Amino acid sequence: MAITANSRGSWTEQNIAAITNCLDTAFANVLTAEFHRLTRGLSSSQIDHRLRQSEQSILRLRNSGAMPDYSDPMVVLRYVVRYQLGHINLAYTLIKDAMGSSALTDTGQLQVADFGAGCLAMQFGLTLAVADALAKGERIFAVHINAIDTARPMMDLGAWLWQEFINEARRGGLNFLTEAANLIRTDCHEQHHSVRQFVGMTHWVSALHTLYDGGESEVGSALSGLCHTLEPDRVFVTCHESKAYLAKRVLPPGQQWRDGREPQLRFAGYIDDSRAARVAFDRGFQPSTWVNRRLYTDATGALAFTATGNAAARRRRPAAERRPKQPAAARQRAGGNIVSRIAHWLTNRFFGR
Repeated sequence: MAITANSRGSWTEQNIAAITNCLDTAFANVLTAEFHRLTRGLSSSQIDHRLRQSEQSILRLRNSGAMPDYSDPMVVLRYVVRYQLGHINLAYTLIKDAMGSSALTDTGQLQVADFGAGCLAMQFGLTLAVADALAKGERIFAVHINAIDTARPMMDLGAWLWQEFINEARRGGLNFLTEAANLIRTDCHEQHHSVRQFVGMTHWVSALHTLYDGGESEVGSALSGLCHTLEPDRVFVTCHESKAYLAKRVLPPGQQWRDGREPQLRFAGYIDDSRAARVAFDRGFQPSTWVNRRLYTDATGALAFTATGNAAARRRRPAAERRPKQPAAARQRAGGNIVSRIAHWLTNRFFGR
């Protein structure tokens, strides 16, 4: 499977062939095992029926943007076959574009609240970005991900895929990748209200491709709530280009938003000769799902909205301008001292000798 990188600047880009091989092997193994689990004891006609149902659900997503039935594990499996690898590329690209030459975190610790986490594409992309940071000599001590989604089958399959990917990376000697994985801890949440801020960490919020017709109020409420709770340094929101008008409704205020744009993804290549593609074909997935489908694409039809939060802006100000916020009692005492000094000066000026 030929994969190319747009540049060779990062550790991931320099090792993309080995990383892709780990992804391909992990996905092929998990797809095989999950398909066997879902079809065990079913007749050929029953399997065909489940495949047709799952295909129709994904086609509705592709054609009209309607939310598939993510409670159906077969739909989740087909979703992974079609979208997951491209979304990993998207997540990695967003992080690298946003950070540029800056350190991933200036605190050594990172908390990421990932709303609509799905099959954990952000966790994959973040793992690659952390590996890049470690290869550059950055000091990172902990990465905590709050994965938020009501579709537990998606998060469960994503966690399985991620663990298999890391196992393959370990066998392949990709030490920075396995070291990055060792730093990552993930908590799963059904609602964003249960996410709490970890003090002393750098904070991000992400919501990748979570917008569906009729769901903008839920997404907007979640993003506003998470930004209020975490005061994030970075916010990442993506959507299909047809949903741009919805994205602009839900972007929370108080962030320095960059206008929506179509990201130039870091990697490109076709998957037709991959192990994962052959497994999909052999298990009865229709060719329309895979023909000319790229593992990594030059364009996604996606728009990305990124923001720099107030916390990051505060940290960028010169040290002399950054003051810790005083408790109310201390501020009152300081104000009282100023009043006393002014009264003393006026007394001396007009009544003193």
